[in-house]
Amino acid sequence: MKIVRISFFALSLATLISACESNKKNALVYDNTVDNNIPWMHGVPANVISLPNAHSGRYVCKLNASAPYSLAFNATFNQISVHKINKVTYTAFLNRDNSQIDTKLIIEIRDKEDKLLNWSGKDVQGDIKKDHNWEQVSFSLDVNKNNWNNPENVLRVYTLSSTGTDVLADDFQVTIETE
Repeated sequence: MKIVRISFFALSLATLISACESNKKNALVYDNTVDNNIPWMHGVPANVISLPNAHSGRYVCKLNASAPYSLAFNATFNQISVHKINKVTYTAFLNRDNSQIDTKLIIEIRDKEDKLLNWSGKDVQGDIKKDHNWEQVSFSLDVNKNNWNNPENVLRVYTLSSTGTDVLADDFQVTIETE
């Protein structure tokens, strides 16, 4: 029990430090290697697999037509920050089998009744230069538009790949810029 408390304290402290440290003024950074989730899950999703060539650690999300979604960041704006949120940036490391992919970084906003307010995606095919190589890709969205940053709205951030070609996703990062 003591080890669990110390581990939980260390994890909480590391998360707090990561969220507080950023090279951007007034920014929160949420990092997630796929490995971070394994101990917290009761049943690992089928597309979370162990690979020796993961970008970091051992686990990645394997995306394709059968399992098109990565792990997702999902929180209300008021759970993320007490300050007004201006911009969301999503960064991930992706690795493709070949250039025939239809992969997008997605930033989605829903109201408290789960009505879709915004679904924005960046096609990353042009950002990945080589097959079988980890590439960092990013997408940003100004959430001040149309009151998307209402504190009760839900922010969902994930990677979507719906082709038959495998795309590996790892080391997700969501950066929240506030006032």
